[in-house]
Amino acid sequence: MKRYAYVWLLMFLVSCGTAAGLGLETAYIDQAAQPQAAISQVAILSTEEAHAAFLATVESATLTEPQETITPTVMISQPTVTEEPTAVPQTISTSTQTVTTNLQADEPNPAPTLVPSPTATLPTAVFSCTAVTSMPLAECEALVALYETTNGANWYKQDGWLTAENPCVWHGVECANGRVAALYLAANRLQGPFPAELVQLESLIMLDLTTNELRGPLPAELSRLQQLQVFRVTNNYLDGSIPAELGSLSQLQELALSNNQLTGPIPAALGKLQNLYYLLLSKNRLAGLIPSELGQATSLTYLALGDNNFSGRLPGALGNLTQLEYLFLHNNQLDSMLPEQLADLPNLQVLNISHNELIGPIPPAYFTIPTFDYEGNYLTAPPTPTPPVAEWVGCTAVTDVSPNECEILEQLYAQTNGNNWFNNEGWLQTTTVCSWYGITCLGNAVRGLDLSNNNLVGTIPPTIGNLGALQTLALNVNQLSGPIPAEISHLGALEYLYLSVNQLSGEIPAELGILSNLKALWLGYNQLSGGVPAELGNLPNLFQLFVSDNQLSGTLPESLGNLAGLYELDVSQNQLSGPLPLTLSNLQNLVTLRYTNTAVCAPADEAFQSWLAGVVDVVGNGSCE
Repeated sequence: MKRYAYVWLLMFLVSCGTAAGLGLETAYIDQAAQPQAAISQVAILSTEEAHAAFLATVESATLTEPQETITPTVMISQPTVTEEPTAVPQTISTSTQTVTTNLQADEPNPAPTLVPSPTATLPTAVFSCTAVTSMPLAECEALVALYETTNGANWYKQDGWLTAENPCVWHGVECANGRVAALYLAANRLQGPFPAELVQLESLIMLDLTTNELRGPLPAELSRLQQLQVFRVTNNYLDGSIPAELGSLSQLQELALSNNQLTGPIPAALGKLQNLYYLLLSKNRLAGLIPSELGQATSLTYLALGDNNFSGRLPGALGNLTQLEYLFLHNNQLDSMLPEQLADLPNLQVLNISHNELIGPIPPAYFTIPTFDYEGNYLTAPPTPTPPVAEWVGCTAVTDVSPNECEILEQLYAQTNGNNWFNNEGWLQTTTVCSWYGITCLGNAVRGLDLSNNNLVGTIPPTIGNLGALQTLALNVNQLSGPIPAEISHLGALEYLYLSVNQLSGEIPAELGILSNLKALWLGYNQLSGGVPAELGNLPNLFQLFVSDNQLSGTLPESLGNLAGLYELDVSQNQLSGPLPLTLSNLQNLVTLRYTNTAVCAPADEAFQSWLAGVVDVVGNGSCE
């Protein structure tokens, strides 16, 4: 049988302050204990300038009968000062505590974080969960494991932990019906691996461990927390991938993992979270494609994916998020056109797609979004059309190029609806062809024709192959349709052929394989069909080959391994199949290889796999079985 005695700890006056916080305490003394016992208690002395921790030590006490009062002899001493808490930004001082806002630039205002001054605590006995009756044993043990795993003795605030018999009164713990319902330990200096024992708290609704020093991966077993609605671990040092099992947390409303060191892709399973309002994954090292399945999480109002390494297309499926108000995709490597669907989101207030590799024209509807940041891309806003200012007198009056070249350009203007180009300055207005918009000349010959992103609508005239001195032909990002004229192969001096982002159809002309000076061939984002011509392997100077986002089929030709100077190869988003040619391992200068969303696979050949591992940017479908 155990007996209890009450200890009155005295109030002491100190020359620079008054002892506060000393009062009636219960001293737990075993019946078999000695009549005299040493008992310690911490008091906080308030001064005008600081809080100093003093230690009150009961030197001796005599126990007479159970339930009687001990009259102690008390000594005051000042212990060694422990490490001060790390300064937390944006603080507001109050009389008893510090409120920390810790606002992220692209995330909603988090709940204020209480950061008290650290105090030393000395438990009077070893805590055991076996005596706890207020909650299940497993939950109590999970809390104790949390304390021990994360260096609880060094927490900023630890009131009640391992001292109070009821864990529901421990700092940051909230209970409902005898079960742990919430853990709020934000900005509390938790240090160490993420405590896997928390998965025992199966009634947990909120878990907030924001702004601590947690490390290591998130355990997949978090999926056991089926009641969880809020999960915040922003501002830690967590690494590894995001467990796909989080997609089974059907009650989850907020998932905040920003500002960690997480890697790998976003699990497509997160799209199953129909109750998710906030998804914050920014400022990590996440990579790969943004899964279109996120468009199924239709309750999302806030989606932050900025400051990662995401690549590929911006999925139009995000246009299904009709409740979305904030979308942050900045500082990634996205490289597609802007999908029309995003501009139609009825509640979108902020869209940040800055500093990516997005291409093409910006649909006008995007400019109705109240805050729209698109700088640092290859996007262009349509300029104001320039109407003709004079009647065209014909090519016979032209003086700076041959009448034949003038007539070819005249035909291009007529065949692509030149009157409606975004910019047609000088065209069919002046007799100096070399001053027309998009034309560059050398001597009396047209050397460059750049009408990209200029609203050309129609077909490419075959006569363009008669501009014999042409080195650059850039007609990309327009609305051109029909086939690619085989006559382009007559342009023996051609170095750059940009026809991507149009509506061109038919097969890639095999004749392009005779353009021995060609350095860049951009044919992506069209409707081209058929195979990749083997003749393209005859282009000795080619360093860029982009044929992505078409309807190409068949296998990739072995001859691509002859392109010794090739730097980038993108065949993704096609109907291609089969293994990558083993000859690609000859391409020692290749930096980018993309074949995602095809049926193409990487050969299991050991030498090929070794070469593939050395390519800096590979996005594909894995190895062939």
